[in-house]
Amino acid sequence: MKKKIEDTYGSSLIQVEVREYKNMTTLQFIKSDTYKEIAKASPDVLLFEPFLLNDNGVVGIENTLDNVDIILTYLKRQNEQLITILQPSAPVYKANNYPSDAKALEDFAKENGYEYINHWKAWPDYQSEKISAYLTQAPGQPNDKGEQLWTQYLEHYFTNSKSSQ
Repeated sequence: MKKKIEDTYGSSLIQVEVREYKNMTTLQFIKSDTYKEIAKASPDVLLFEPFLLNDNGVVGIENTLDNVDIILTYLKRQNEQLITILQPSAPVYKANNYPSDAKALEDFAKENGYEYINHWKAWPDYQSEKISAYLTQAPGQPNDKGEQLWTQYLEHYFTNSKSSQ
């Protein structure tokens, strides 16, 4: 995705930086002050996947949204021009509560003036066995095919063109 965006807009105009934080909840992200690293990078556009799946069943969606608000409020104070785009983690096959958490994140984004990317529209229905072809055995973890699907969706969102993959 980084290459596609930089090729589309030119690397002198746009630079894409990917930061991955594994095995964290939103609360751990705040307590460790890790979110302040994002502010130091001074992004103009932030695509943020706020640990929704990691928080599911651990932190609680209300606490997750409170934590996301703390993070994004801090980042906005550091850069008032920051454009923030939220997205959920990958879907989970036959999930019970997680889809409502994703909907709550979407509602939160709309209520607070953030863009929301619903890449789940590109995936097979999470209730369908077909989605298993895109996920690993670990819940909500995309395999290579799932990563490609997700990437293509994001590439189209950011460049309005078809993926080269």
